[in-house]
Formats: sequence, C-alpha cells, structure tokens
Amino acid sequence: VTADGILRVYHQGDIAAEVPASYLTDEVPLYVQSGVKPGYLKEVQSFDWRGLQEPDDYNAVVLKLLGSANIGSRAWIWEQFDSEAYSNIVLGPGADAAVIGVTGTNKGLALTVDGNGRYAYLDPYVGGMIAVAEAARNLAVVGAEPLGMTDGLNLGNPERPEGYWQLEQVIEGMAAACRALEIPVVGGNVSLYNEIDGHAIFPTPIVGMVGLLPDKLQHCKPGFNSEGDLVVLLGSNGNGLGGSEYLYIIHKLETGRPPHLDLDRELRLHKLCRQAIAQGVLTSAHDVSDGGLVVAVAESCLLGVNRSIGAKIRLDLNGCRPDSVYFGEAQSRVIVSVAPDKLEELGQLALKCGVPYAVLGQVGGGLLEVDDAISVPVADLKRAFEEALSWL
Repeated sequence: VTADGILRVYHQGDIAAEVPASYLTDEVPLYVQSGVKPGYLKEVQSFDWRGLQEPDDYNAVVLKLLGSANIGSRAWIWEQFDSEAYSNIVLGPGADAAVIGVTGTNKGLALTVDGNGRYAYLDPYVGGMIAVAEAARNLAVVGAEPLGMTDGLNLGNPERPEGYWQLEQVIEGMAAACRALEIPVVGGNVSLYNEIDGHAIFPTPIVGMVGLLPDKLQHCKPGFNSEGDLVVLLGSNGNGLGGSEYLYIIHKLETGRPPHLDLDRELRLHKLCRQAIAQGVLTSAHDVSDGGLVVAVAESCLLGVNRSIGAKIRLDLNGCRPDSVYFGEAQSRVIVSVAPDKLEELGQLALKCGVPYAVLGQVGGGLLEVDDAISVPVADLKRAFEEALSWL
C-alpha cells in the first residue's frame, strides 16, 4: 500500500502497468438510467400475515423447517471433500463461519458467505443491508471482526427500468450497511440479465466476508455442549413473518415486508459477541436467521462438538402470535449458551454495549421443548436436518 495514489504492477522487477487508482474508481464511464419502482411491491408489502391460520402442530412445523433446502444440513455436500487435509483449519464447515489459522502467528481468519434473494425481492434496499449485516454477524459469533468483503450481485435485465431500480436499491442498501458497520468493499462482480421467458430472478446480493481473530483459539462454536448451561437470547424478538422461511415452507408464500434492520443495534450486538468470546464468557453462539428463533435453538442442539443435546426454553410472547415469535426472522439476534456462573459477567457486558438480553431456559435432556407448544426428540430433529438434501 502506497500513499501516492498510483497503482503499479511489477513483473520480474519491471513496471508492467502504471495508472492512477482514481482512473479505475472515480473517473470510469458511468451508464446511468432512470429506475422505476416495480408495481408488484405495493401488493407484496401490504400483505398481512395475521390473516393466516395458526399451525395445529408446531412440532411438525419445526421438523419441516429443519428439513427445508434453505435450512437443512449441508454436510452431504462438504463431506465430499477432505476439509481436514490442511493443518491450519481451526473451525471447519457447519459453523456460522469457518476459521483458519494464519501460519506463523496466533491469528485466525474467519470466512462466511451469505445472501437471501427473498428479502431483496420484497425490498431490495433492506435485502442489500441484511446480506451485509448477516455476514458480519456470522463473523461476530465466532469472535471475528470484519476486515473486508466482496459481493456478487445477481439480478435480471438492468435495461428494464424496474430491473435498474432493483440494482440501485440493492447497492444503496449494501453501501449503507458497509458504512455503518465499517466494512470496506475490496471487490465484487455482477451477473445480470438473469431471466426466463421475460421473468427476472429474485434480485440476490451475495456477500463474502473475511474477519480477523486476534487469537484463533479464542473462538466460539454454534452448538450447545454442556448440560445445565443457560440459553440466552442477545437482542430482541420482533412480531412479523414477512419474507420468512416459515411463510414459504408452511404457507407457500413469498410475500410481506422483510424484517426491519437497525444498523446501530446490529453493530452493538457484534461488539458484544466479540467481547464476550474474547473474555471466555460464552460456551456457544449462533445467529438467528432463516427459520427464526426456535430453528436457531434447534440448530444449536444439533451442532455440538461431540453430541446432540436438548434444551428447554420459555418465550415471552408479549401478546404476539406464537408463530411470529417462534419463526419470525427479526434481525440483530444471537442465541448463546453460558455457564450459570458466567451469566452476571455476560449481563454486565450486554449493559455496557447497550444490547438487551433474556434468559430463555437451559441446555439438557433429549428433547427440544418450547413453552407448552413444542416437544420434539432431538433424534427427530437430527434426522430432519441431516436428510434435508438427501434427494441430491
């Protein structure tokens, strides 16, 4: 890195290319069109999920969600490769982010890739923000601070006014999240004109992000491990189902408004996770995303290092419908487990960072129990989760 603003490329000691960096960024030709907000947004964003019938069997809902293609285990795919072939693997596939050691140091690099086309279809700006925020959250729950990101923007025809508007909004949303979370964008690519019979794919921003752990051994994993640990929610529950996997799998709907994202709240949550992990307060940490809170707890039951383990939790519905609290995908939330004697320290850190938290229950047993509505053997959860992609 130099201070003169010139990009130089050397080959065998000689300058092969030399150009002001501003020529490649600020002075490039621009192709600017006028975007038009798509007409479908008014209809989908006005959808009221409260008119839907509540489930008769919440146990069946949990199993269907864990067995869905967007949530189920990817082990069938990554087990085709030897992820242990390299000695610098610290945290391999299956976690929120992978961690590799930096040779010759105690540092670790965390890596994740995230994206949700459904959110961006329902609100491109919010969808762009969430893609960045979730990637950063996945780094935070293993203990890493973002270093930089790259993006892949997958959309339809930008020459159509509606397609151009979606592209603009996705980029603006991602940029807002990058500024708020202080994440530089070091590269990216686009894949446009993705259409079939004149119908565009969902606008789908994909984010790849890399973060740094000062000590690679001070990382956290997503799975519960210790009987008697407390299950704690960092962040606050919402009341909504728009754009959720629950709406798609159970009601066959891709509609509503995606969950609201408060970027300041998101940043405070990330700082709390990193501090708590660095101080050895947490036993596990797992972000709440596709499928909502109950699915996140179920995944934590299944992702322990040595075995699957149950949990019993109770949720404050606060006058909301159970399905919106159980399966809504409100942002800026993380499920953690903590030893009882570490709860006070976690509470002090949460207060310092300005993050609300709630003790939901306890790790242990062979069931996932939620209020009086859900009671599923962990063995059944595991079967649904692991067989999700068995059709491939």
